[in-house]
Amino acid sequence: MIVIPAIDIYNDKVVRLYQGDFNTAKIYNESAVNQAKIFADAGFKRIHIVDLSGSREGTVKIAHTIESIKYETNLIIECGGGIRTLENAASMVSAGVNYLIVGSISITDEKVFDEIITSVGAERIILASDVNGDKVAIKGWEETSAVSLDEHITINSAKGIKQFLCTDISRDGALQGTNNVLYERLNKQYSDLSFIASGGVKDESNLIELKNMDMFAAIVGKAYYEDKISLEAMKKYDS
Repeated sequence: MIVIPAIDIYNDKVVRLYQGDFNTAKIYNESAVNQAKIFADAGFKRIHIVDLSGSREGTVKIAHTIESIKYETNLIIECGGGIRTLENAASMVSAGVNYLIVGSISITDEKVFDEIITSVGAERIILASDVNGDKVAIKGWEETSAVSLDEHITINSAKGIKQFLCTDISRDGALQGTNNVLYERLNKQYSDLSFIASGGVKDESNLIELKNMDMFAAIVGKAYYEDKISLEAMKKYDS
């Protein structure tokens, strides 16, 4: 399992939200670049970046920050938030993003989404299938679509996408533990796909559980920033 530290960026600062609510934003580091260097120095190879402003406004806002992180570290970067046009996708790739996390437009504008797949390749896309109940949430989680999680996975895996980021919104930033029932079902039902667990990791025990169920990857955010789990403990399950 790959353990992927998270950096959520808002106004170039590292922040965390509770269940996607911008009114709950809490700053943990004044510099996203410095935070990325901390993770790189600890031995992590891959980081998860969310452009919170981009997700809310529908356009990429942090290309310059990505460029700086790429210059300062050798980290593999997966990044999402605001990638809703072919131009957005191209700017992220140019900035140094290895994997584009795309969600909303796979539902709101399938034509553009297909153009992005053709342009960058399905192997470089991680589909954000973030769920509110059984439905996929879009537009920075501010809307819930009529598309179910299973529909979303089935339709887009047929397009060649193999990596799926599944966040249970009700658990994001809540430190209540991961939705293991959901992840176990997905792993069994879609054994040929790679699922990234996100939302709710509260401590080391969650990483043990996710590794035991053979998850492809797990994202750790608030638990690290709130000192519920150390970098050393996170590295133990990163392989």
